[in-house]
Amino acid sequence: EKKTEAVQPSIQASDPLPYAERAYHPNEVARSQGKLVVDVEWYLTQQILPPIDRLCEPIDGTSTAELAERLGLDRSKFHHRRTEGDSSRDLCAYVPMCQMEDSDRFKGTRNLDITCTKCAVKSAFPGVVNWEKNQSGLLCPNCGVEYWGAGNAASCFARLSNVYCLQVREDKKRYYKGTLKCDDSSCKTETQQQSIIGNICLSRGCQGRLQPEFSEKDLYTQLKFYQSLFDVTRKRTRDSTESPLQFPGDKEHSYEKVMDLMSQLTSREVENSKYNWVPFKFFEAAFGGAKDKKSVIG
Repeated sequence: EKKTEAVQPSIQASDPLPYAERAYHPNEVARSQGKLVVDVEWYLTQQILPPIDRLCEPIDGTSTAELAERLGLDRSKFHHRRTEGDSSRDLCAYVPMCQMEDSDRFKGTRNLDITCTKCAVKSAFPGVVNWEKNQSGLLCPNCGVEYWGAGNAASCFARLSNVYCLQVREDKKRYYKGTLKCDDSSCKTETQQQSIIGNICLSRGCQGRLQPEFSEKDLYTQLKFYQSLFDVTRKRTRDSTESPLQFPGDKEHSYEKVMDLMSQLTSREVENSKYNWVPFKFFEAAFGGAKDKKSVIG
């Protein structure tokens, strides 16, 4: 097998071999018995650092050089990657989602609609507490029957979980459909195609850009909205600033049991989405134990 020397991420005229000549098929790397190793530095610089840098750019105190150092790269090579003006403008306008009001954070999300089996009226599920009527969210906001007309807590949970799962399935289907819409208000282009030169609009003469109709961020925000509806902890936190909700008789335990089960279901869906989360095991599996060996692009 042909051995190659590791080179810097940027191709220089003095480099002994360009990257095209250092590329090997994965099967060749596997058969080399450790003589050919993936160029960890190249992948970290070209494919791992750029998206992490874009995600962390609005966070105060971060820089490309700092992130590069955390990844084990030489920070001096990335000292001038960001411009101070762009970073300052972004930081001034940026508000973390966790600090937003629910009305702003979940703007544009669709409600979880439940149909009461007694009055047959479809209403948006208000959450753990219906603050407009100062009653539990498990009471129909129209007729006031408990469990939205279901016979007991178990039946209510079954109905809520079925409605939730069907609605999440529709949200995922909408995301995977991959519809793109032009951001120019005068252009009505909707397509699933994309130009080979980027996200420019496919309509002749239009200067707009194609944007996802329902992006991965929109899907994640929708899942977080569902999760917030059944978050009993949020309800208790709000109770500390407003008058606590009084449940009739011994209903509080059964009501919270339904909410806890739904909270587990919605939290599991959010966790499975893995949005903006890269597990540490990924780096161990991809780049572990390759520091002391010669590197190539596999």
